[in-house]
Amino acid sequence: MKPDKLDALTYWALDYLSRTPDRSLRAMLDAAIERKYSASPGETFYTGGGAQTFNNFEATDNSRILTVHRAFQHSVNLVFVRMMRDIVHYEMIQTVGPQSQWLDDPAARHLYLTRFADQESRVYMGRFYKKYHGRSTDEALAIMLRSVRKSPPKIATVLRSVNPDESQEWFDTRMRAALKGTPAEWLSSEDLANLYAKYGVEKFNLNDRGYIASVHPLELWTVNYLRNHPLASVDDIQEASRDVRATTYSWLFKTRYHATQDRRIKRMIEAEAFVQIGKSWRALGYPFASLTPSYATAVGASGDRPAALAQLIGTIANDGKTLPTQSIATLEFAKDTPYETRFAHAATAPRAVLSPEICDVVHQLLRDVVLGGTAKRLADGITLPDGRRLDVYGKTGTGDQRLNVFARGARLIESRKVNRTATFVFVIGDRFFGTLTAYVHEPYAARYDFTSALSVQLLKSLTPALQTLLGDGDSATLASPAERSDEQVSDIR
Repeated sequence: MKPDKLDALTYWALDYLSRTPDRSLRAMLDAAIERKYSASPGETFYTGGGAQTFNNFEATDNSRILTVHRAFQHSVNLVFVRMMRDIVHYEMIQTVGPQSQWLDDPAARHLYLTRFADQESRVYMGRFYKKYHGRSTDEALAIMLRSVRKSPPKIATVLRSVNPDESQEWFDTRMRAALKGTPAEWLSSEDLANLYAKYGVEKFNLNDRGYIASVHPLELWTVNYLRNHPLASVDDIQEASRDVRATTYSWLFKTRYHATQDRRIKRMIEAEAFVQIGKSWRALGYPFASLTPSYATAVGASGDRPAALAQLIGTIANDGKTLPTQSIATLEFAKDTPYETRFAHAATAPRAVLSPEICDVVHQLLRDVVLGGTAKRLADGITLPDGRRLDVYGKTGTGDQRLNVFARGARLIESRKVNRTATFVFVIGDRFFGTLTAYVHEPYAARYDFTSALSVQLLKSLTPALQTLLGDGDSATLASPAERSDEQVSDIR
């Protein structure tokens, strides 16, 4: 078997199995978490439809090559970004086959490029519709001209494209208004007449006019269409633009753009891979319908909910078997009367969603986070009043969500903190589990720089208040995995 060169995980699996005498799942999982990745932030990742870069929380990690085990213990972002890339590449091959089927087959290439052009152009049309719908012609024109450089050819192209049937007088008035305060403000009537004639819609196709004006061709088309169809819905404009959208992307199908085509095709296959990854996540309780199709999902870009995190770690604590969360066990009405009625929650059979071997390895990783990683404040566990100790294991996470605004050329012109979060998802003993999150939203987020150590310390500080609850569950805490596999562990929130 020769795997696709893109599929690093299958390469590793075949190499491992060819060299080891122990082919058990547990041994392979133990070896997998010792795989090494670079933690360098110096690479640009082409994912999620663009070029992305990532950083580690600790700059001292940047020059290291770490195992997955070590990176999990200390929350090193770049290791998991690269691991996510391997997972995505694996799913790309599993979903649509080897690269030769979608990069070397002309028919397949054309199909994926057509789908890409349709999808991306629809995004642009929706964006432009939102921007200009409900505006008068003059308002729409003013909005567009704000982002156009004050050059006579560019302004003339916009005016002639948006309102191609307007008179020379209309054109002259708006040209002078747009160029006011520039050296071109005093263009003669003859110059304006030449510009009016030179940049008419019959002289250049839509793509060329977009290039001359430095405006997206579909934006020019949208403003013109809404001028003539002011009551059009977004569905109307998507349907009406079908042919022009295809024409706008005709450049993409030319053979000299082969590398550009490859990037677009890989973007489409990547999105399909994330659909499959999302199905796997939802089977484990992920609460949203889809994932953000980017390697940034490995470091939280797709979001989550505290209850879902608690459910996941509860499943791990229960050896891969999940049970629904319930808040009410019984309901009693008219007790001690002839009409007494009692309802009890029907027992639900546990459903296996993870293998016990996977849970054992994850349990080891989570325990090491507490023993010597980012949650080491709880390394000594929680001591009950009778002197017995409950071990704690879990995972920390810190979120620093920012809104960055860029000018042309990727120049950062604004950055502000939207919110900051610090989360610790944990298990106490064998029974109790939960999530603790500290959260600050803007405008206050900019004042804080706390990390997930805050959530760990908060749980530690809460232990005196939790001791009664933890003590009541002591029998379950001391039970073996086999004895507790069918009982619901308790969720602390």
